[in-house]
Formats: sequence, structure tokens, C-alpha cells
Amino acid sequence: MIRKPNFKLNWKYAMGEVALIFIGISLAIAFQNWNEDRKQNIESKAIIERLLLEVTENKSSIELEFSKLDSTLMHVQALLQLSGPNYEQYAPVLIDSLIFRSLAGPKAAIGNGTLLEGISSGKISLIHSDSLRSLLYGWPKMVEDMQSTEKFADRDNATALFPFLYDEFSFRQMDSSFGPAKDKIGKSNNPYTDNRRVLSMRKFENIMDNKFYVYDALLTEYMGLIDYLSQIEAGLHKEADK
Repeated sequence: MIRKPNFKLNWKYAMGEVALIFIGISLAIAFQNWNEDRKQNIESKAIIERLLLEVTENKSSIELEFSKLDSTLMHVQALLQLSGPNYEQYAPVLIDSLIFRSLAGPKAAIGNGTLLEGISSGKISLIHSDSLRSLLYGWPKMVEDMQSTEKFADRDNATALFPFLYDEFSFRQMDSSFGPAKDKIGKSNNPYTDNRRVLSMRKFENIMDNKFYVYDALLTEYMGLIDYLSQIEAGLHKEADK
């Protein structure tokens, strides 16, 4: 006797198998998505921790340079206030001291290795906060602008201030009192140079005037960078605590 196939039963079995396959695929996709999210969260946390370290170091470096530049600026301002024909009323050691402390060229040590790596690798995009990502992407341009001002200040020192002082000023007399190697070099054997004379020279006044405005602008840029880093730092802490 020939048995007829039970198409209704076979159809139910087929539908059951399809359902199981669908459920299996859905679970596999869900697991894959969960695993991918987990890996991205791990990578996001890792880049945030590294960025926090870099930001903290950069902030400390700029704050230190800000303090040094603020001191230099005060000495430049003092020289401008003392400029004029009546320089003999001031003690030579005072003028040597002010000029010595006005020579330093500012240069903040900033490291952007982690941030640039994060941008090039796309890991910065893993950070959830849109505002924080925007701050991070904008940071390199701010550093570039600040470093451009630093280079201008260095170039001005190298092409204007130092050439003038080499002709009109005795570094040896100044260094024998204030230089880091003052105990080694001793005093000059050449005739005494009255370093105070530069206060009466228009060129020196112009150089110091320009130096003051460049350094004052740089001081403002340093403060802007510190505030900017504080915003980034707060955003990174907020992301790290999620």
C-alpha cells in the first residue's frame, strides 16, 4: 500500500527549521553587534585614558611657560619704563639684571602624538560626545597658531635684539653677574662698557616695545590654550565616567 506524503506536516517542519535558522542568524548578528560595541567601548576608554594623560601633561607645560613668560614680560615692561636719556640714575646691576631676564625665548613643550594617532586611526570618532570630538579636532590648529607666534618671537630675538646687543652691550659683564656659568667665566679684561646706555637708544626702545606686544599676545594665546585644554579635560573625564 502506497502511503501519501503528509504535505501539511512537512510544511510545519520546514517552517520550524526556517524559524530556527532565522533565530540563529539573529542571535549571531546580535552577538556580533554586541561584541563589536564592546570592542569599540574598550578602544574608546583606552584612547580617552591616553588623551587624559597627554592633556594633563600639555596643560602643565603651558602653565609653566605662561608663568615664565609673564615674568619675562614684567622685565621687558620695566625696561620700557626706564628708557630715556637719564639712564645714569639707575644702578648698572639693575639694568643688567632686567636685560638678562628679558632674553629668554618662550617655547611650550606640547605633545600631540596620542591625539594625532587617534585622528588618523579614526579612534577619536569612537568618542560619543560631539562637542568633545569637535574640541579635539580643533586642538592641532590652535597649537599651530601659538607655535607660529613663538617662532615669530624667536626670529625677532635672533634678527633684531641680539644683533643690536652684540654691538652696543657687554654680555660678559652681564653674564659675570647673572649667567649660569658666572663663577667660571669671571669678569672681562676689556674696558668697562656702560650697559645702561642702551636705555637712551631709540632702536633698543623699539625692539623692547615690539617684544612686549608679541609676548603679551603670546601670553593671551597661552591662556586660551589652558582654557581650551580645561574644556577637553572636563569632557574626557565625563566620557571616562560613563
